[in-house]
Amino acid sequence: MRTLDPVPARAAMYAPFTDRSARNQAPGAEDRRAAPRLKSFSDVWADPGGMEPAIPCRVIDISTTGAKIDSPHGTLPDQFVLTVGHARHVAQVVWRRQTMVGVEFQKGVRPPRSGGKIGDRR
Repeated sequence: MRTLDPVPARAAMYAPFTDRSARNQAPGAEDRRAAPRLKSFSDVWADPGGMEPAIPCRVIDISTTGAKIDSPHGTLPDQFVLTVGHARHVAQVVWRRQTMVGVEFQKGVRPPRSGGKIGDRR
């Protein structure tokens, strides 16, 4: 009996994909994304900071520069800290569609300590 190696199955979960929305682009239009995206479907937390509670979300796809997030449990603020595993990113919303948001990761902005607001200095 042959057993399947689980590692390729996990690798497929994060495999690069072709975004079908590119089909709807006008002729000659370019994809302006700075980095390739990976499908993820990971459960994450969006922390608005301060006394506001963290909001559970799911990453649909992610890259080094941003992510597409589904947030059916609440409206995300314009800027928040996105916790993906052990990584924390300061995220800025660039578009919204129903429960989906597209965020850009803010380079050079350090996430605040737990409970702090973005931009607070300690």
